[in-house]
Amino acid sequence: FFPNPGKLKAGKPAIPATQAVAVATNDVGKALGAPATRLVWLPATELKLCWEVMITTAPATYRLLVDALTGQIWVRDCLTADYSDASYRVFTSDSPSPYSPGHSSPLTTQPTEIARSLVTLSALSSNASPAGWINDGDNTTLGNNVDAYLDRDANNTADPDSRPTGNPARTFDFPLDLTQAPVAYTNAAVVQLFYWCNWMHDKLYDLGFTEAAGNFQTDNFGRGGVGGDAVLAEAQDIAQTNNANFYTPPTDGVPPRMQMFIFNGPTPDRDCALDAEIVLHEYAHGLTNRRVGGGVGLGARQSAGMGEGWSDFFALALLSEATDNVNSNYAMAGYSGYRYAGTTLNYYYGIRRYPYTTDLLKNPLTLRDIDPSQANNRPGISRNPTFTVNPLPYETHRQGEVWCSALWDARANLIKKHGFATGNQLILQLVCDGLNLSPPNPTFLEARDAILQADLVLTGGANKKELWAAFAKRGLGVSATSTASTSTTGVGEAFDPLDNLQVSPMTGGMTTVGRFGGPFVPSCQTF
Repeated sequence: FFPNPGKLKAGKPAIPATQAVAVATNDVGKALGAPATRLVWLPATELKLCWEVMITTAPATYRLLVDALTGQIWVRDCLTADYSDASYRVFTSDSPSPYSPGHSSPLTTQPTEIARSLVTLSALSSNASPAGWINDGDNTTLGNNVDAYLDRDANNTADPDSRPTGNPARTFDFPLDLTQAPVAYTNAAVVQLFYWCNWMHDKLYDLGFTEAAGNFQTDNFGRGGVGGDAVLAEAQDIAQTNNANFYTPPTDGVPPRMQMFIFNGPTPDRDCALDAEIVLHEYAHGLTNRRVGGGVGLGARQSAGMGEGWSDFFALALLSEATDNVNSNYAMAGYSGYRYAGTTLNYYYGIRRYPYTTDLLKNPLTLRDIDPSQANNRPGISRNPTFTVNPLPYETHRQGEVWCSALWDARANLIKKHGFATGNQLILQLVCDGLNLSPPNPTFLEARDAILQADLVLTGGANKKELWAAFAKRGLGVSATSTASTSTTGVGEAFDPLDNLQVSPMTGGMTTVGRFGGPFVPSCQTF
């Protein structure tokens, strides 16, 4: 949430601050002293005007957000730490050999592996995880948000004794030797998976993926939605190789399943549970399937393709750092992509055809590249050599590359305008809000419009120019056209950004005839 900025018109609250204080006091207990209040905006499924009430009771201090129109409590945040920390020995960057941005040209050089860190915390956000990542008294990788374990027999249940136990209590520090096969470091892999899934839960919560929005928790703490659906995160699943997936039940309250497989290109194999870009990519599928169009899933062809693009975008943007050059090349899942189909160019291409970059001479993808009748391999532009077999352009990951490329350009434009801290957070918020504003199974153009609408709601359209410039660059301009989302054949790309004056309709244009000097017929036309 954030204080009411001048650009956003709050209007007159339906309930006064005194009533909000009474609601808060009734909820947490009698205040010691006078509670502090102020008006704030809460970005949820829609912007909510709230009274922020800071109230100190005998046992603790709380921050509550009370709806200024209805009196409903949307957030209850205990600011007094009263639950236990836990410690995790994990990689806190992209992977064991993080290198993002990647190489500026196709190179085989591999970055140096780094050491893990012992991270001690209760949760990334006490508001997102009021009980912490592991409930007090518990000592395994099972908490309110995530249940992480091994599934090496691929039966969709936890292998016996496969949830690591902290030793000493709530300290998850296990050996990891990457010169050995993944089976030699199962505990370390499960801890890494548990850490990143919880990290993603808390990050997305702050972007609006809350209990009421259908997020994944066992206990929803009375804040809306249906509980009982913590993520089932399965490490070293052997059902497949060189892949990972995330199954999202359409019904809130039914737990989703994340399956992390082994990448068997290099020797020894690589465990993609150690690759944060893949873990966050898969988790983001849960976000988009629960939020787009009211949570009906992404079943149409264009919609499913954008699902892959959204997942790449959230993974890369959430892991980015202030020192990263927004115009550099970003390789999706470079660590897991090592020797995938034999390539060692993994820190340039990742597991996609092109790196994600604002440079059209390195990533030339535009809207036509989702259409089998128009797609072009762009001779002269270096492409991932592992893509020797050409699946149809509407294959979901290939469509996803086009969509993420457009979002990546939009991100760069906002960071250049606002700086990293504000710009990166803003594009994450706009894309997340755009999910809520999209119709069920949207086309590329409908998803584009939802992000533009999100900016109109959140900022009054202050970033319209930058967003349109990014979409137009990738063929999603004002004049672009699309078939129904069930097909990609027949899309019409256009590169025109929004202008102050648009004349519509212009079907057929205007044609006049006449001899030199006139008169011309017709002499004018009215629209």
